[in-house]
Amino acid sequence: MKTDSNDTVKRVGDALLKHVRSVIRETAKGDPNMEFKLNRWVFARLQLDSRRLSRRVKQALWDSGMRSCQRCGRKFATLKGIEAHRKDKSLGYSVANCELVCRHCHQKLRSAVG
Repeated sequence: MKTDSNDTVKRVGDALLKHVRSVIRETAKGDPNMEFKLNRWVFARLQLDSRRLSRRVKQALWDSGMRSCQRCGRKFATLKGIEAHRKDKSLGYSVANCELVCRHCHQKLRSAVG
């Protein structure tokens, strides 16, 4: 079941990326610097979208009472320095799929995966 979903994401994602690349090339009109800048701009905005969603999820988890690291138990005084960790990496940022962890534990979790 997951493979079908992954295949669909890859197929649709590849088509979308091909289209975006084509639009960027057409818009740049052969100017490699403009093409580079447009690529960077789109890339940066997509990352910002993801970060904004992560912040909203982090705030919602905090507001729900999650005030300590879900791995080591360290108590949080503020949201500063806290990470929203996705429990299932194949899913996006959501309250159901995330937990709040301290940076130290988040780094350990990320290095354990890769």
